[in-house]
Amino acid sequence: MSATASRRGGSKPKPDEESLDDLLQVLVGQPFLGVKFIYGDELIVDFGPGRRVEDPVFGRTLEPDFWLGTLATDWLLLSSDSLVARSEDTDREETARTFEALKGSHVGATDVRPDLALTIAFSRGHKLLVLPRRAMRTQGLPYWDLLLPESRMIEAGPGRKWSVENADLPPKERGRSSRADGSGAPRPSRTR
Repeated sequence: MSATASRRGGSKPKPDEESLDDLLQVLVGQPFLGVKFIYGDELIVDFGPGRRVEDPVFGRTLEPDFWLGTLATDWLLLSSDSLVARSEDTDREETARTFEALKGSHVGATDVRPDLALTIAFSRGHKLLVLPRRAMRTQGLPYWDLLLPESRMIEAGPGRKWSVENADLPPKERGRSSRADGSGAPRPSRTR
């Protein structure tokens, strides 16, 4: 399975633009590092070999090379197609322990549907499905975002729109550098 979505809305990527397929391929082969929950139900999944950094509050920590954030978006964790965790689970500590089964695994494939539902398949048979909620389309927030190297961030949603943003800029200064419908209209964003 490979990433299958590309620019939507009838426009084709220009030769100098990367498709969503291409952008997601950077995850393939990356090791799973861990998960955390922020803002209640937002899941953050860390990938990459990571690097040790000194944090004034937490001391020496491992900073991921990539992270995926879900934004009030449903998600499922499957093992051999059996459900093992989901966004509705209320015990976040127990849910985080469930993700420990992914330690030592790598991303084997990515797949994204036209509605921007994302599947990440891991080398040990687990799959993470990120499933946009229909109600979130009216909220103006992305369904999920993926921090990439070189301070780039994919923001997927609402609707079938996606963009690549400069993650170093404050949200109000970000503009769409790539967009599924080909328009350049900015939309609300958020920071980590």
